[in-house]
Amino acid sequence: MLDLSARSPKDAKVLVHDEQLTLGIDRPMLSDARAWQTGIDYGMGIRPSEIWRLLRSFDLSDVVWKIEGSYALTSVGSDVAFYYFVLDHPE
Repeated sequence: MLDLSARSPKDAKVLVHDEQLTLGIDRPMLSDARAWQTGIDYGMGIRPSEIWRLLRSFDLSDVVWKIEGSYALTSVGSDVAFYYFVLDHPE
């Protein structure tokens, strides 16, 4: 088990991608899992800069996701946009 609280600032607010698991985060968090939210949709053709603005509007400072990929609950476009954002456009 990875202790994410030791790897993030004390004032971090974390986006947990495609997951509801919060054990070990010990920080305020928001999940973008499709079944649990409606405010975040990466598949609407938004650019990385717009994704940053969207996440900042929720006061999010950090993003975590599982290495194995998504659960395929959203569109392929949504997955592509998210992974393009987090892997190629870090702040």
